[in-house]
Amino acid sequence: MSTIRSRAKLEALPALLGSLALLILAWASGHRIETSQLNVVSSDSLYIPLLYEGSILSFRTSSASNLFPDWAYYAASHAIGLKPIDALLMAGILQCSITTMLLARFSGLAAALAYNLLYFAFGFPYYFSISFHHGLIAMTLLYLAGPNLTFRRGMALIFTVADPLFGLVSALFLLARACLERKFDAVEACLTILGLCGAFYLCESNVDVAKFTILLGGCLLAGWMVTLPSAAAIMRRLRAVVRAGPFGRLQLSAGEYRLCSAFLLCAALGSVVSGRPARYALPVLVASLIFYTWRTAEGKPSCNRGWIAATLLGTTSFAALFTLVLPLLAVSSRTALAQFECLADQLRSMQIDVVATDFWTFKPLYFIQGGNSGVHLLQMDFRDGTPDTLINDHRFVRGQAHFIVRNYLLCGSRSHETRSWSAHCSDEWYARLGVKARTEVCDGLEIIETDKPIDFSRWVGVFGSKGSAFEYNFRRNVMTFFKPALFQ
Repeated sequence: MSTIRSRAKLEALPALLGSLALLILAWASGHRIETSQLNVVSSDSLYIPLLYEGSILSFRTSSASNLFPDWAYYAASHAIGLKPIDALLMAGILQCSITTMLLARFSGLAAALAYNLLYFAFGFPYYFSISFHHGLIAMTLLYLAGPNLTFRRGMALIFTVADPLFGLVSALFLLARACLERKFDAVEACLTILGLCGAFYLCESNVDVAKFTILLGGCLLAGWMVTLPSAAAIMRRLRAVVRAGPFGRLQLSAGEYRLCSAFLLCAALGSVVSGRPARYALPVLVASLIFYTWRTAEGKPSCNRGWIAATLLGTTSFAALFTLVLPLLAVSSRTALAQFECLADQLRSMQIDVVATDFWTFKPLYFIQGGNSGVHLLQMDFRDGTPDTLINDHRFVRGQAHFIVRNYLLCGSRSHETRSWSAHCSDEWYARLGVKARTEVCDGLEIIETDKPIDFSRWVGVFGSKGSAFEYNFRRNVMTFFKPALFQ
């Protein structure tokens, strides 16, 4: 009992100061949301609510399936009776609070505050959103906090399926250990590759995962190569540099964590330099911080980081965000979704029961109108009128539509060179269907009536099973990749 009391006194002042900092940050976040009218409810973020309604085997996931922890955050929010959009907002608040608590427990107060400041300053649109690789932070903490090597290997498999970006964390840690110990964990490497294959299958051959395979494979190959006899001299020099530098006072295994931290920092900087969105660089940067603060030789967090301060910070974070941020997020998101409420009313007034639309309109309209209770929707690829199953349930590849909804305001803001234009904005192809009428509605949307229907019936069999859907999309992606080369 005396030990608990002394620990509580030791943690009290830093925890109170950290809690005050989180309160100030929550207030500043609320002010920023109110000023910028930040909307975190989009077709991307509504992916988890739609997945929650269906089955993973009848769904083409994102390149990151986000089955953990994002799905768990949403499931917990939905379980208390919240509607999908409200549950999505609550899930984002839970994500921030739980991540703050875990960081305070395993990496210290400074790391927990740094995480919040980094997202506030450089990734505010992703700060309160799930489905944007934010869960990588919690996965990294759980991976390192595992009780043994078997647990860590299992997490490498499961977490890479949930987010292939985690495979980079595992691969770079294997590389760091190989550099310092000249031992390569081939089992974990194989499980990481297997996890990447699982993610590739769930997303039905998303091109982004295929590209990422090259980077991940290169890291694993480098980890194996440094263990070869020919690399022995180079590794001896590297270990000498490590012992002579800031790692010298650490035991060898602690040096692995610091070296992996450096690798992850380089990966985060490389992501920024290459122009990738902040949603990739920020979680990798926080993961680098986690490895840097992982101090002891046994790979366990320092014993003076207890649950008392962590629980206080997590509770304060949740209370502050729930009070100061969540109501403003709800208002700004509902304001942004008013366009889709207008569209739902317009479709009902025109007595339209089936409509084809684009990726960005599909999920907001689906949830605004109450899911299956409203107009049946077909998500369409505007390049050729085929089904666009990206981040969608295969049950929507059914039906015929004489009406198309096109977001001409969004399309007008995009250049012809962008992927979004070709996938969601092209309108030349449906001239062959015969355009009967075009009606502009709801400040930026257009309802197009065609003589001939958009008919998805011939694709029903293709998307009748996960295997056939994977084969179909894989074949399309391969043809898209090789077609430019064939006609040069």
